[in-house]
Amino acid sequence: MPTFVYRESDRQRTFDKWKSEGGVLLTNSEQAKALSETLTDTVFDFLVVDEAHYIKNPETKRTIYTTLLSKLAQYKLFMSGTPLENRLVEMKHLIKLLNVELGKKLESRYWTTKEFKTQLSTVYLRRKREEVLDELPEMEVLELWSRFSEEQQLFYDDAVRDGISGMMRMRRAAFVGERSKKLLQIIDICKEARENGQKVLVFSFFKEGVLYRLQEELPNVAPVMISGSISPAQRQDIIDEFSKDPNQTVLLSQIDAGGVGLNIQAANIVILCEPQWKPSTEQQAISRVYRMGQLRDVVVYRLLTEDSIDESMMALLDEKTALFNDFANDSSIAEAFEQRENFERDMINESRLRQKVFEMEKKRLETKTLSQNSVVNILEKAE
Repeated sequence: MPTFVYRESDRQRTFDKWKSEGGVLLTNSEQAKALSETLTDTVFDFLVVDEAHYIKNPETKRTIYTTLLSKLAQYKLFMSGTPLENRLVEMKHLIKLLNVELGKKLESRYWTTKEFKTQLSTVYLRRKREEVLDELPEMEVLELWSRFSEEQQLFYDDAVRDGISGMMRMRRAAFVGERSKKLLQIIDICKEARENGQKVLVFSFFKEGVLYRLQEELPNVAPVMISGSISPAQRQDIIDEFSKDPNQTVLLSQIDAGGVGLNIQAANIVILCEPQWKPSTEQQAISRVYRMGQLRDVVVYRLLTEDSIDESMMALLDEKTALFNDFANDSSIAEAFEQRENFERDMINESRLRQKVFEMEKKRLETKTLSQNSVVNILEKAE
């Protein structure tokens, strides 16, 4: 079929040609407004929206104009690896764009897990990786735990005392000071990978305090990291250079910038420097390496610090993953799931998750302080 790319420079000419000749019109979310205004009342056959989870918020312009386009399409297909990230209401919104009647029905009352999946199965197909990519190599996920140094512990406790505003410092406390166990773990992994002729992809949310430090201290690291300030074209250039240069064995990336839409199959080792607020963020990052075309076994290292926010985040993120598995991981109803009193209430959005994690860490610090005071009192009485 003839294919046309609808971009800002020559979009009217491209649109006219597509309209007269038919075929496929490719575009991105930035052009959705112009395209919806150009189409007006033109009905077309089929709309395909990739990475559809980006239109889960009905208030954003991207969603508004994509919705206008969807109303002009006879058939619609939404594709997403993460249709449910935070709350079930987001998934219901996507369903409503596809099928208004079903969307309203799902919003109308409480549904048990089994009932919800029965309704969902009419519009939703979950393709699991193991079902469609049977030629992929093995993947192993390893959790590497360490403890704070004395300097890091003081830094961390001060951040907890600062309340929610100190949470960013809490999450990167393990990289403070000279005796960073996480840093030493990363250096060891990268050195061993180089000796074995392997390449490493390192993800962190933080440029300051983590990625910038790794850029200085890691051997054989790519000279430019992937970050939000790098254009898509520049990112591909960085990846191409990393893939072909044998002296570049480590590539650093901000997880939000490099975790979606990139293929980095030259690497087969992934390091996650800290837990993320959504399981899907980590899954997307791992999928940059573990995808069709990967020939080597993949190893994923999760770096975690004991008695810290890492523990609290992992515990609550396990709940999110379990909810995804219950409501979005399969469109069939072969298995009956335990009924919940109110599963919508159980879905923790990011703001509530942050608050809950902070409360857990505040309680941990209070318990430690009480314990230390008790020891001091005992010693004073003994004297």
